[in-house]
Amino acid sequence: MRQRTFGPRLARFAVVASACFGAGCEEDAPGAVATEPVTIQFAAVVGDLPWRCGQLYQELGVTPAAVQPQDLRFFVHGFELVRADGSAEPVVLDDVTGWQANQVALLDFEDGAGKCNTGTPDTRGEVSGTVAQGDYVGLRFSVGVPFSENHKNSALAPAPLAQSSLSWNWQQGYIFLRFEGGTPAGRYEIHIGSTGCVGTTGNITSCARPDRPVISLPAFDATSQTVIIDVKQLLADSDITSNAGDSIGCASAVTDPDCEGPFGHLGLDLATGAVVEGQDVFRAE
Repeated sequence: MRQRTFGPRLARFAVVASACFGAGCEEDAPGAVATEPVTIQFAAVVGDLPWRCGQLYQELGVTPAAVQPQDLRFFVHGFELVRADGSAEPVVLDDVTGWQANQVALLDFEDGAGKCNTGTPDTRGEVSGTVAQGDYVGLRFSVGVPFSENHKNSALAPAPLAQSSLSWNWQQGYIFLRFEGGTPAGRYEIHIGSTGCVGTTGNITSCARPDRPVISLPAFDATSQTVIIDVKQLLADSDITSNAGDSIGCASAVTDPDCEGPFGHLGLDLATGAVVEGQDVFRAE
C-alpha cells in the first residue's frame, strides 16, 4: 500500500515495502532492506502539444520554422529517488526484453509513422525498477549510456544496446539522445554522445567530453507525475533553417555553433562536456 502526503508546495510520495511471507522472504533476512517496485513515466511534447510522428509543429527555433518529427529516442541510466533532506536511493532497473538491460533503459517516441520511416511501430515511455522503501520527494537520472557500457561491441550487446541506429561507430560509442526533424531547409539533427574518446575499438580508455546530461527534478512524485521532454525547449536557441557547422544540426562537435543551443538547454558545457546549470528540456508534470 502506498501512502502519500502533500505539503503546501511540495508533492511527496512514500515507497512502501510489498507484503512478504514465508521462508526466503527478504524481509525475514537480518539487515535486509525492503523494496518496492517503481515505474517512472515519460512523455514527449512540443510546448503544449504531444510529440507525434506524422504531425507538423509550427514556429520552432530562433528563426521560427515548421518541424515534422523523424526520430526521438534516448538512453537513460543512474536513476535515484531523492528524500527531502537531499539523500538519495538508487533505483535498480528491471531487465525488460528489448528496452532495459545492464541498468540502461531506452525511451522511444517514434512509431514509424509519417516521416519516422526509419523507425519501428514499437515505442517505450516508461522505466521500471525497484527501490528501497522510503519517503521521496524528487528524482535524478542521467541521459546516456554509462562509460562501462558505452564502448562495448554493440553487435554483441543485449537490446536496447544492440540498436545499430543508435551506435556511433565513428566515436566508438552510442548516440545518447537522437532527435531528427524535417524542416523547410531539409533534415535537422541533434545527436548527443561522448566525444574526444581515446583508445582502440573495444578498448576505449577515456573520453574528453562525456556529454551525459544529469536531470534533477527536485519536486517529483512517481505515483502521479510524468517526466516530460520538450522538443520546443531543445530547439529554442537553434536556427533550424540553416547550418552553421559541418553537420546538419548538432553532432556534439565542440567546434559546431549549432551545438551551443541544445547543449545549453540540456545543461551541458559544450567545451568540456561537463554538467552545468540551465537544463530546461526535461520537467515534471
